[in-house]
Amino acid sequence: MLVDGYGHAFGLAGWGSEAFVFDESGDILQVDPGTGSIHLVAATGIPWWSAAVSTVDAGCWMLGCEGL
Repeated sequence: MLVDGYGHAFGLAGWGSEAFVFDESGDILQVDPGTGSIHLVAATGIPWWSAAVSTVDAGCWMLGCEGL
């Protein structure tokens, strides 16, 4: 995946109307799908090689919460 200025973006995650890109350098970017604008959210310094999201609270999924 190529994001302008980032040649090693290996993870993409969506949450609501937001999209996030995770780069090998450790940067987390927020991408506006409507405009294509990119905003640096965090520079963690921890390399990213993939990303995953869940629309269900992981704690409830593991504990079997009712009514969610």
